[in-house]
Amino acid sequence: GGEKIRLSALKGRIVLVDFWATWCVPCLVELPNLKRTYEQYKSRGFTIIGVSLEPDAAAVARFVSENGMTWPIVVDGVESDTATGPLAGLYNVQAIPMSYLVDRDGTIRARRLLGADVERAVADLLAQQMAALR
Repeated sequence: GGEKIRLSALKGRIVLVDFWATWCVPCLVELPNLKRTYEQYKSRGFTIIGVSLEPDAAAVARFVSENGMTWPIVVDGVESDTATGPLAGLYNVQAIPMSYLVDRDGTIRARRLLGADVERAVADLLAQQMAALR
C-alpha cells in the first residue's frame, strides 16, 4: 500500500471508482458484488479503485486484508466527520456508497451502481467496447 495511483495510468481500462468506509454498513453489503465483478472481469481490462473516506490507513489496510479486497485502495480520509477528502471533493461525493464507472476513455458512464447493477453495467460496457474494436 501507499503507492500513488494516477487515474491517467488507468486509461485504457474500465474503472469503478468506489467511495466507501469500513463503518458504512451499506458499503459492506455491496462488497460481495464488487468482489464477484472484480474477479470475473479483471482479466478483461476492468479494475476497481476503492476510495476509503476515513483517516486511519492502518485500520483500512487491516479491513481490506481481512475482507479479501484485492483491488487498489486509496485512503482519502480526514479527521473530521463532516469534511471529505480531496478525491471525494473532486467527485462531489455527498453520501456513500457512491461509485462511478469510468470507461476506457476516462468518461463517466454510470454512477451509484448497487447490487447486480455493478456486474451488469461492467459487462455491458465491455461488450460495447469489444464491438467498437471490431
